Amino acid sequence: MTPTALRLTDARARWGSCGRDGVVRVHWRLAQAPLVAMEYVIAHELTHLRHRHHGPTFWLTLAEKMPDWSTRKALLERWEVHRREL
Repeated sequence: MTPTALRLTDARARWGSCGRDGVVRVHWRLAQAPLVAMEYVIAHELTHLRHRHHGPTFWLTLAEKMPDWSTRKALLERWEVHRREL
């Protein structure tokens, strides 16, 4: 599936989201994150176009496109902690 739109957001609690309407939103601060972390968030949200949940099929689909997703997710989490400490 293809997203209906891509938008930047200033959400307080999420790096990204994918609405039932197909709109993918990513937090503008991801531009400051390592590229691989930003790519993970975008791939994660695009996977929600096919799977609206975080069940096993979601993670298998994500792994097909991004086999190292867990490493990228961990990097995003470390970057987030570091960013908050600044």
